[in-house]
Amino acid sequence: MKSRLDLPLRALLTTMFCLALTGTAATALSPGAVVGWGDDSFGQTAPADAVTDVPWTGTEVAAGYNHSCAIRAGTGNVICWGWNSYGQATPPDTVNGISGTATDIATGGTHSCAIQAGTGNVVCWGNNSSGQATPPNDVNGVSGTAIEIAADAHHSCAI
Repeated sequence: MKSRLDLPLRALLTTMFCLALTGTAATALSPGAVVGWGDDSFGQTAPADAVTDVPWTGTEVAAGYNHSCAIRAGTGNVICWGWNSYGQATPPDTVNGISGTATDIATGGTHSCAIQAGTGNVVCWGNNSSGQATPPNDVNGVSGTAIEIAADAHHSCAI
């Protein structure tokens, strides 16, 4: 059996999609149901309520290689599901604990990142083989805070 990592690049890029549905297109930040479809080999497209057993809505959603994350409306907590071999689907306490909640999320190949509400600090977790899950000091320090975040297979970026 081929591992998921042996698939051609095109297959990797088209395996799954997620969408946060809103009431109207004009309210992009309005809460909506999180819906996923496509390859569900690792539970990455499972509706969020199937993971938590409690229906909820999201304000942001991100789809990684074999995992997905969403920001829960009303709480700002990050909830992730799917493949968790590197801990990419287990948000740390610095996102969902005493340090606050998230305003933006991004998922890469095997890592995830979020921007903390209130502080603007970037928090990343999961695979760090290329330093993609270690935000530099110029993101979380003297030079300012983040307002947008993006992640790919082996790197992350923030504005």
